[in-house]
Amino acid sequence: MQTSPNAPGFYRFMVGDIEVICINDGTLSSDINALRGVSAEQAQALFDESFFPEVRCTTNNFIIRSQGRTALVDVGAGPFIDDTAGKMLENAAAAGISPADIDTVLFTHIHPDHNQRTDGSEWNKVFTHAVVKMHKAEFEFWLSDDPQ
Repeated sequence: MQTSPNAPGFYRFMVGDIEVICINDGTLSSDINALRGVSAEQAQALFDESFFPEVRCTTNNFIIRSQGRTALVDVGAGPFIDDTAGKMLENAAAAGISPADIDTVLFTHIHPDHNQRTDGSEWNKVFTHAVVKMHKAEFEFWLSDDPQ
């Protein structure tokens, strides 16, 4: 499989004969208490030393290509959560992937940073050829009478 070089908005790598492309969707504001493996005080000190004005996290999606199929793992935060998010489509385009190339959308879970619309349209109007898949328990959870 021929792959093109990497760029700031995406990174390609191979797992055997499967191509994986990590697509950056942008950044989101975050709560420092959400960090794991480091205390909030240690994390704040690191941010202060680095001159970061606020805690932000980078969000990524993955495109997986194998045996003539192209799957997108989650559709990203979209520009509706934060104006620094929603870059997935433009970064996928830079990697040579268009929405029409996606034949499967795999949702890991239905949180806004994973499933928001990507360009102001419903995702199914963006990925017109895609079949959507998610775990049955996730699907049933969100359709239950009282999702917590």
